[in-house]
Amino acid sequence: MIERVLMTDLAHEGKLKTAQELVVNNLRRWVAEGKIRPGERINVDAVAESVGCSIIPVREALRVLAKENIITIIPHRGAFVRVLSSAEVAEVYWIRQTLETRALGNAVPNLNQEDWERLRSLVDEMERVTEAGDVLSYMAVDQEFHLSMYRKHNSEYLVGLCTDAYHASQAYRLAHAKLPGRAQQGNREHKAILDALRIRDTESAQRILQRHLGDTAEYLIEYVRQQENIAK
Repeated sequence: MIERVLMTDLAHEGKLKTAQELVVNNLRRWVAEGKIRPGERINVDAVAESVGCSIIPVREALRVLAKENIITIIPHRGAFVRVLSSAEVAEVYWIRQTLETRALGNAVPNLNQEDWERLRSLVDEMERVTEAGDVLSYMAVDQEFHLSMYRKHNSEYLVGLCTDAYHASQAYRLAHAKLPGRAQQGNREHKAILDALRIRDTESAQRILQRHLGDTAEYLIEYVRQQENIAK
């Protein structure tokens, strides 16, 4: 079910965004939460009503999400949450491994004590929400942890590519995060990356990140294959 997040409510809270930004953020979150599932058609009118805007910002938002590979727009049929094949999941994670290890390696020399403390606080927050069983918050903080490291690469273009690759697997990450013990394992790997960053051991940090993403890819590939077999 799509919840109502009205522009007027946000204005009263001092959090006013453009209608397009609000729709983009809401749709990303609804896909991540499984409220709109892979293959499902997005009801433009319902989304517009939930935000309290016309359909024009919704259509603009859909074009943004199509560029991020979160949705697919099919002429004369509408917009659908993108369905990834197991081969595409493998490719997305190969791209993530390639881009993110490069970004991390170049970011390490630019990390300072304030950055390390920020990353440490994000790891602590992931542990807190894991213990609380809050999978959606874990996913959000996990994304911020990864992107916070890469931003120190000082290349907006590369960070943008990393962000797009991250978003491309959004609809499937929820299934992975719900796997018993996986969030805890992810936290251990994040700590290991952080320990390597603290002593500026770039090679170890990259190796741990590579394995961290590889383990996630293996699970998601198997998960998607199972879904493909069910659909046959």
